[in-house]
Amino acid sequence: MTQQTDFKEPWSLDTIAEDAILAFWDVVGKHFPDATTGDLSIERTIALTITAEAAIREWVQNNVPTLPKENGMPTATGNDNDLEEMLSHLDNAHVVLEEFGCFVALSQDRATLFLCPMNADGTADRDIDNPRHMNWGEVTAPDPDFIDKVNTVFGTSFDWINFAGR
Repeated sequence: MTQQTDFKEPWSLDTIAEDAILAFWDVVGKHFPDATTGDLSIERTIALTITAEAAIREWVQNNVPTLPKENGMPTATGNDNDLEEMLSHLDNAHVVLEEFGCFVALSQDRATLFLCPMNADGTADRDIDNPRHMNWGEVTAPDPDFIDKVNTVFGTSFDWINFAGR
């Protein structure tokens, strides 16, 4: 396998995972041309995003010996101050949406919505690679009711139809 070098800049785990998930759905759609929508439950969407990000992180750690620090990807040693800062912000700025079984938070620039699944006991799912943090994933294909609640809670104006996974 050759390494792709034409990633969007700035390189980021979220951007690469988003591109990979969009390519995945493009392939699925080609196999089911009669499909009229791209609906997927929020739970499955979250699981797909989390799994894609974990797979990409592991692949990078196992296959890319060094990565320029400014690319936003975790380095092979996992020492990424930008990632740590972002996760700390999300951990400290989240809101519980119990009716949706999750925690939500906005990026510091309020442009990106993140979600962390809630365990059955009401606690936050922990990041496998960094257990001191909640298990955050970018929201890509939200349900309209979910977005309406997020907009009410955060005073934002997200439009569910314009998310990357839609």
